[in-house]
Amino acid sequence: MPPARRSPSNRLESTSSLAPFGVRDFRLLFFSFVGWQLIHPLQVVTLIFWIQENADDDSRIILVGAVGTIRGLGALIFSLFSGAVADRFDRRRVVMTAQSLGVLLALTTAVVMSVVSGSVLGFGSIFVLAFLAAAPLAVDIPTRQAMVPDILGPRLTAQGLALNSAGMQLAMPFAVFGVGIIIEALGTGGSYALSAVGHASAVLLLLPMSYRSTGGAGATRVTMRRTLSDVLDGFRFARGQAVVLWVILLVVVVMALGFPPTASLGPTWITTVVGASLSEFGFIMLTWGLGAFAASILLTRYARIERYGLVLSLGALTFAGSFVLFAAGTSWPFATVGNFGVGFGFAMMQVSATTLLAHHTPNETRGRVMSLLMISIFSAQMLALPIAALGQAVSLQTLFPILSYVCVGSAVLMLLARRELWQLRVRHGASGRTGPDA
Repeated sequence: MPPARRSPSNRLESTSSLAPFGVRDFRLLFFSFVGWQLIHPLQVVTLIFWIQENADDDSRIILVGAVGTIRGLGALIFSLFSGAVADRFDRRRVVMTAQSLGVLLALTTAVVMSVVSGSVLGFGSIFVLAFLAAAPLAVDIPTRQAMVPDILGPRLTAQGLALNSAGMQLAMPFAVFGVGIIIEALGTGGSYALSAVGHASAVLLLLPMSYRSTGGAGATRVTMRRTLSDVLDGFRFARGQAVVLWVILLVVVVMALGFPPTASLGPTWITTVVGASLSEFGFIMLTWGLGAFAASILLTRYARIERYGLVLSLGALTFAGSFVLFAAGTSWPFATVGNFGVGFGFAMMQVSATTLLAHHTPNETRGRVMSLLMISIFSAQMLALPIAALGQAVSLQTLFPILSYVCVGSAVLMLLARRELWQLRVRHGASGRTGPDA
């Protein structure tokens, strides 16, 4: 595959935490990502609040879990193909197409929310749109992650990935904090319509980029059979590389057990079990973003470290341990402190896993491997429905503590069984795949 076109400024020798901002294309990519991430929490929470407003008490938790599962299923299906698309087409154009679709879906969902009620037709329409709305997310993130090493080169890739995470986590607190206020002012329909602005800004900021990736040979002749073959190539590569496989598996297990309760069902826990109002909900959810932002800034500052396997392991343990705290009590102090730790651990896992995979994966398969990492989060979302059904049957207060201890135990067992995860290194300035101690 021919290399992506790069500008001379991409050959920066600086190792400063902010050195990637010296590359114009990275700046555009970064700010388009931040603009989009400002609206993603708004969409997720608005969907949950619309369901809580329109569902009966005896089905509310299940329906909230159902929309999380549907979004996860959609993202999982689309992400299977997104990596292959990112490796075979111009990645900039792929992201722009995904964000343009996001504008259309956001406006359509806003109209549906405004005109339908809690009928079977209303819920069915919202669920279909939630499934389709997962496409921009599933395509955008792994494609952007595959673009960063191309734009910055191996010396600055770790800093660039950490800065991307920091930007996302900086955007999240502002978005989550304002959700309750925006919904109270505009209603759920108006709130969702506002989210279209984020998708549109992402497209506009990508237009002036000079970066292009040429894609694989014969990209214009891609068929469904060829796309499926590309997807299977990504799976085969991950299966044949112990480093890649176990990084993904650790993230999958921890996220599958901890993400649905804290993210998909977190707003329901905070507003029903903890009893927070809409404005109080914003303050509590703010701590997830603050924790993730703190971790991202820390990793940006120390992006030149080599022991990313240790960072990944500590991130998994922090996420799981904070889930225990989040579920330990039904008052706001537990929810607030636990939420902060969950966000901190989530960002540590995300940045370290992405950096490790970028370092251990060649460019021609990077998009497909990055999409496998995103599958972990999307697969976790799919568990929201069965977890919600159990919560509806036995109560969330009973279920969440049990899941939190299982999450901690699973992380500890995996790290004890595969101790090489602690030893994984990234040598900055080296490219290609290396062994655990590379």
